[in-house]
Amino acid sequence: MLTLIGVALLWVAATPVWQWLRVLDWVETPAVLRSVSTVEERGENSTWRRVVASYEYEWDGQQYTGTRVLLPTLKGPFDRRDRRKSVELEGVKQAGGATVCYVNPRSPSEAVLDRSLRVEDLAMGLSFLMIGAGARLVFTYHSRKWQAGIDPALQEKHPGEPWLWNADWRSGRLRSERRFNLGELFGGGLAIGGFTAAFLCIRAFGDSESNLLFWVTAVFCLLSALFAYGILMSLLRWARFGDAVFRMAGPSGVVGGKLVGEVLGPRSLLDADEGTLRLFCTKTTIRKDRETRERDEVSWECELTVTPKRDAGRVVLPVDFTIPSSAESTSRSEDRLVTWRLMARAKLAGPDFAESFVVPVFLTEDSQDGVVVEEPPEPDAFDETSTLDEILVAEGIRVDPLGGSAVRYVAPAGRSRGYAWSTTLWALGWNGVLGGIGYAIYTHADWGATLFWIVAAIACWILLLFGPLLVVAALDGWLHSEELTIDDERWTTRIGWWGLPKWRTEFLAGNIRRIVVKHSKGGSVRVGNGPEKKSPGANDLFAEVAGAKLPRTLLRRVKSRRGSALLGEEIRRRAGVEEPLVTVDEFAELKAKLQERREEGG
Repeated sequence: MLTLIGVALLWVAATPVWQWLRVLDWVETPAVLRSVSTVEERGENSTWRRVVASYEYEWDGQQYTGTRVLLPTLKGPFDRRDRRKSVELEGVKQAGGATVCYVNPRSPSEAVLDRSLRVEDLAMGLSFLMIGAGARLVFTYHSRKWQAGIDPALQEKHPGEPWLWNADWRSGRLRSERRFNLGELFGGGLAIGGFTAAFLCIRAFGDSESNLLFWVTAVFCLLSALFAYGILMSLLRWARFGDAVFRMAGPSGVVGGKLVGEVLGPRSLLDADEGTLRLFCTKTTIRKDRETRERDEVSWECELTVTPKRDAGRVVLPVDFTIPSSAESTSRSEDRLVTWRLMARAKLAGPDFAESFVVPVFLTEDSQDGVVVEEPPEPDAFDETSTLDEILVAEGIRVDPLGGSAVRYVAPAGRSRGYAWSTTLWALGWNGVLGGIGYAIYTHADWGATLFWIVAAIACWILLLFGPLLVVAALDGWLHSEELTIDDERWTTRIGWWGLPKWRTEFLAGNIRRIVVKHSKGGSVRVGNGPEKKSPGANDLFAEVAGAKLPRTLLRRVKSRRGSALLGEEIRRRAGVEEPLVTVDEFAELKAKLQERREEGG
């Protein structure tokens, strides 16, 4: 589809040039202008003006009457040229009407007053072509980048040796994905450049002098500059580091074993104190009903810090990862895709060293059962000596004694300010930019005559649908509050926004079967060219209650993992639950084992 659109846009860009080349050999002939006027032509969503004239000329002793003024052009907002031509012809008519026209010597009845090339039509067509070609490049390189790298011909030739299903895998020397990343970046820059060129054409040749159009054009110029900077930096990295190679020590990585090898880099790597290696597995589910691919979250990852060293005249980053037995092998099927990637980074003066490789990981004869890789602890501001009271105070959770053994835990509004600020900025930026673009499209209805503005309007309003969701998320970050009241056997939770009625739930402590802590992992944060830093995750506490299909929410967004564990133990003690505190993953394993016993008749 993108290829067909690109061909159509190429035809749109070539049509004005073809019309201009066609009339270059027409003969200049004296003519007399008889009438001139402008007429309005109305489309479904727009109106434009066209200059109309009547003139007479003589060819081989025969009189002809012509009405064609300009070469055929695209209909749209670029009617300034027609207006200027109308004013010019009015002056000619008042001066007596003497002018010249251009006659087709092969068909003398065909003539035109002005045979100049309309640059704005050519520029607009080329803008559309850039958009289509850029989108096509992004799609192509993104598809090649995220595929499993399996060649069907090699797969049929080596049915029992999956590590030989790719030419690079067979050689044991894997090239980086730099070419795919640069292709994606170049395609995105080309598409954004096409939009920028279209806005500049409208600004330069159109009739609109709107300030909003000026700012929209300025925003796209800034985006084009950012893409140009990214492409330049990628080219500089390529010129400085070359095409890095990952040399594997064996035929592939081993599930329940090792991935060992070396990342070969430039000599400048010795200037880095340390390098970072990250191995991760990504699972993608291909939905046949919608013919789309949805990339799932990373299913497994591990990160190592290594020191660059010399080896046989080359500078290398040594790779030595242990892969657990529960990991999945590299695979590619009609509905599922499992891909393993190795990323290597090193901080240097100037552009950093950053490469990624698609690596094969399979079950082999070296695979072993029971291999477990302990995940490194996530950052936590509290150590083993911190008490629950200290952590709750730092978390902003208030504990109110109610007399006797009764107590109330209160998580007030505005406690998660980092989340609130980030979602607020996203909501303001998203709705502001798209709202401004949508308002510009709405207030310039004549733009709807071109395919570009029709597509832009549809895309803008579709993206605006996400605006209310971001606003709700921002308000939830600022206004969300919770209360958990424990009064002997009666437990009450009140959850909602500050200043509004809260959702109230009551249940008995005797019906609580289990206290569960759901932990969400934190992401990696990278500021500028600095190293990646792990951000802490969040922890939510739930109660499994007999007779309830869904668990009851007790408290959410506890940042400290130690704090959530201590608070969970305290709540479990108050509930009188004998089972130890479990996480969601542990609880899922218990349920799976129970189901297996039931199926076996146990």
